Order: sequence, then structure tokens, then C-alpha cells
Amino acid sequence: EEIDYDHPIRSMAAVEDGPDWIFKPILDEFTEAFKDWVDSIDITKAEKACELPVEGKYLTFNYTETLEKIYGIPETNILHIHGSRLTDKEYVIGHDNFRDPDEAYNDESQMLFMQQTWSKIIEWMNGLVKDSASMMRINQAFFDGLSGIEQVVVYGHSFYEVDWPYLEEIVKQIGKDKSWSISYHEPKDLKQIESFVQKVDLKNVKTFNW
Repeated sequence: EEIDYDHPIRSMAAVEDGPDWIFKPILDEFTEAFKDWVDSIDITKAEKACELPVEGKYLTFNYTETLEKIYGIPETNILHIHGSRLTDKEYVIGHDNFRDPDEAYNDESQMLFMQQTWSKIIEWMNGLVKDSASMMRINQAFFDGLSGIEQVVVYGHSFYEVDWPYLEEIVKQIGKDKSWSISYHEPKDLKQIESFVQKVDLKNVKTFNW
């Protein structure tokens, strides 16, 4: 919004109200569209990409029932950490980039109404921060049950930092010396994997292209 200096109050109001009638509705539509997309995924024609042991424990970030329906894994052995279509249909989406809304006030060159507008947007985006700690507390029994695991195999995970807390909890439960086999899709993915491996000091890691 360009400031109309002949009508400055009207321009200020347009900037302040813009997020309410442009940004917030789009943000709400995005989250609804994501839920609709998850619900529309058709797994009936999916085929097994590999054999998975039914006695294993599975931490999945997938919202669909692929493990249950395609691979025959018992539901009791699976944790859908971000929600599942089989249960509550409450899907967790978001990021780990929390920002202090007051940061907008650090730019003294901006007028107050502009700073307040940015703060409003930041607060809305903070509402999409994943509360990993809370999700782990709710599902602590699953993680506690991993202490006897001898090998971890990771398929199709990006290893971006937003999900590291869950993986760190696995390391905490089973130790740093257990075998990890981690898939990567593109060579650039190896950088993220290596960053995690170094952070938690894993001792026995192999990577494979998937």
C-alpha cells in the first residue's frame, strides 16, 4: 500500500487492515486446503516399495494409512506423530521458525502502524509453530518403548531441523552406538543428514539412495 499523503489516515488504515482481509483468510484457506489434500490421497493403487518387518516399531510423519493397509503393520506398532487419517484427522503442519512479535519494533525507520502490522502477521505465523515437546510428552510411552531397538532405518525423511527433536529422542532412548541406515533422495540431502549425525554424535551410520 503506497501512502496517499493527501489522505494519510485512510492509507494507514489500509495497511493495518490489509492482513485481516488478505493475509489471514489466505492462511486459513491454506491450512484447510492442506487437510483436504491429505484426505483426498488415494492409496488403493499403492504398491510396496520394500518389505517391512511387522514386528518393528514405526515413527511416521505420513498422515495416510499406508503402513497399515499396504504393508500390514499393526496399528499398535505405529506412531503417526503428526496425526492420522485413521483417527482424529487433526493434522499437524507448521515450522520451527518462532519469532518474537516485538522484533518488528526494532526497525525505528518504520512508522508505528507499519510495525504493528508486521507484529500481527508474525503472531499468526507463530500459531503454525510445531510444538514438538508437547507431542513427545503426549506420546512418551511410544518413545520409552524403543529402548530395546538395535537398528534404525529411515526412509524418505528430509532431516530438516523442525523434526530433529523426535529423532533426538530416539537417540536418547537407544543410545548413540546403534546402527542407523538413512535414505537420501538427492546428494544435497546428505548435508542435512550429516548435520544431524554430528549434532547427536551417532557412531554407526550408513546412507543409501532411495
